[in-house]
Amino acid sequence: MFEVAYAKQFSRPVPGMVIEVLNWSVQAPTKSDAVTPCPASDASRVITVSQTRPIYCDVDGTPKD
Repeated sequence: MFEVAYAKQFSRPVPGMVIEVLNWSVQAPTKSDAVTPCPASDASRVITVSQTRPIYCDVDGTPKD
């Protein structure tokens, strides 16, 4: 069952993988004060890439774009 859900989420199964829980979360709703809205962002801001690095598939080692 886990392998099917994992393959659906990450597009491939990992046969024989040991299941390890890495994160837990808890939601505990409470009353809170009103939140002040964030100021609008500057839509004219230009972001430029300063450096890039290739990534590689962990299954076959091929570089990915």
